[in-house]
Amino acid sequence: MKTKRFMGQHFLVSEKIRGMILETVSRDVAGASSILEIGPGRGAITEGLSKLGRPLAVVEKDIKFVEKMKEKYPAIAVIEADAAEFDIGSLDPAMLPVSVVGNLPYYAATDIILNLLSAPSKITAAHFMVQHEVALKFSSDAGDEYYSKYSIWAKAFYKTKVDFKVAPRSFSPPPKVLSAVMTFKPLKEPLVDENASREFYCFCSRMFLHPRKKLVSSFEGEVKLKALKVITENGVKEDARPGAIPAEIFKQLFGIIPDLKD
Repeated sequence: MKTKRFMGQHFLVSEKIRGMILETVSRDVAGASSILEIGPGRGAITEGLSKLGRPLAVVEKDIKFVEKMKEKYPAIAVIEADAAEFDIGSLDPAMLPVSVVGNLPYYAATDIILNLLSAPSKITAAHFMVQHEVALKFSSDAGDEYYSKYSIWAKAFYKTKVDFKVAPRSFSPPPKVLSAVMTFKPLKEPLVDENASREFYCFCSRMFLHPRKKLVSSFEGEVKLKALKVITENGVKEDARPGAIPAEIFKQLFGIIPDLKD
């Protein structure tokens, strides 16, 4: 996501994929008070979402699409905002908890997910179309190729699933990468208090600064001894790298090492 080729907009044009997305969302909409669509663009799935029996609001950053949305869907609440900064808690309380859905821009997908899903108690489910590699980073288990700081953060608050892959030909213009639709469902008992969501992500980021080194090398002195104790008591080898350590252990490390939370 460092090259300019990911910066352009790719609009969903496949009717089949539209239907699959709507079917996926409909399975989880029962417990939601409303639906929030992120980045509707030209409205590829907006009309379908409006027929799922829940009030619909959309968050759109591009002013030209904001105006078109307001004109075409006067009954829908159109919010002009950057989804990477939008606070779901700012919605009318009557709209919460909300079911979130969106075709996210490749270059901002991780920032948008980390921001929007920072308050699991306000969400019933989230369904996002993202680059397939990003979906794997948020859904992989310890030891997997794509297991990362994103995986650990997600596992602290959500059950994640890659629902299906989406081929480049499903968009106009076709991107040069494979996409996927994935689902986040809040855990009934999250590993970390949601008020510490951002701190926990920052902590995980620091733990993955040197992914090829053993995790305990990230600590020093008494803190290192505490970390080593947590790791070995959980049956993990003391020379294990970050990518081999389950999210539950990172949660324990986060709890005993407050000086590394920020």
